[in-house]
Amino acid sequence: MKKTGLGNFIGVFFVATLLAAPLCAAQSAAGSALQRAFFTRLLLDDDLEKSRLAARSIARVPPGPDTEALSDLVAEHLLYLVHSNPGDDPVLIDSIAWHVVVLTGTSTGRYREILDKVRQRYTQKKVSERIDLALGAANASTGSLYAGQGLNIAALRAGADAALAASRTRDRSQFVKLHPGTSLAEVLQSVGTPDDVTTTTVRVARYGRSQMLTMHYAGSGLVFFRRGKREEDQWVASEFVDEFFDVTTVYKGTQFGAAQALASLRGLPFREYFRYERKRIQNDPDMMDVFEKRALQFTQPADGFELSGMIACVRLIANSKNPGNRESLHRIAVGPAPKRVMAEATKYAHKLEQGILEHESDETGPVESDDDELKPKN
Repeated sequence: MKKTGLGNFIGVFFVATLLAAPLCAAQSAAGSALQRAFFTRLLLDDDLEKSRLAARSIARVPPGPDTEALSDLVAEHLLYLVHSNPGDDPVLIDSIAWHVVVLTGTSTGRYREILDKVRQRYTQKKVSERIDLALGAANASTGSLYAGQGLNIAALRAGADAALAASRTRDRSQFVKLHPGTSLAEVLQSVGTPDDVTTTTVRVARYGRSQMLTMHYAGSGLVFFRRGKREEDQWVASEFVDEFFDVTTVYKGTQFGAAQALASLRGLPFREYFRYERKRIQNDPDMMDVFEKRALQFTQPADGFELSGMIACVRLIANSKNPGNRESLHRIAVGPAPKRVMAEATKYAHKLEQGILEHESDETGPVESDDDELKPKN
């Protein structure tokens, strides 16, 4: 079996990237290398949504000098998924299928043994068809077979995190220079890798579903990326949102990306993001502090959608297991906060004190208001 030194792959990958000369061509190459390394780390994540997104993105990246080492790493992670995920979750099946796509090419025969193991474990049509296509594209003279080295995925993640952290500039002056239309590679080259990454699957009326990638930079803001429908299309920044207040001083939990989004988005995007992420954040007591800070900072909602989202946040605080939820509601009730939000906080604080709180749905539409909360200030 051929040894590829995968244990040092990510570290070596970054040495070439970070020492690149500051010339335009070198910067472009460094940005592309950093993008491949960034997606490699996402590929190794336990979050199947991130792993699937990374596999799809790696499959679209043009071949480079590191292609074989990267393919070996994808094969290793494919084995890891097969051994550690006995279920048939649709996202898992999708992720496995895209791992196979990455391995499709003239050297696919090198991974025949691994692909056979995958075929035995997963009989779903999507997986079997991808494997048939991959092996059909294989070169007959494949050389040595790659059967896997049993690498420690957790150790690889740790090494990738350490290497990626070295690229982070934490320079807001560079962040504010970025604009919609900037490629993901250019964003990484300018401000380095983000503090957190989140993925969202959104419904598109005409085309079904589409994935959106969000990169979160503490102290700067959020970058939303979208990708076109064509196979060659890559991730391009579609919107930049400034961080409204320093989230790291308020939120100490493990879901920084969601906390930053809920602290910074305005209008309908805020309400929709809250509804989409509600199940994931409702049991995070640290997130309640973010909701309180937001209520006291955004004293004038952008529209009725944002106001309804803020009211839903108050209800979530009231229904949370956070031991400080009553005090939080009292602080919001005192304000300054939007009048409707203060009134809701007062109502729920009273219910908590009386022990008569009942769970209420947060599925609210835009709130109509006859006062000046939603009117722009001169």
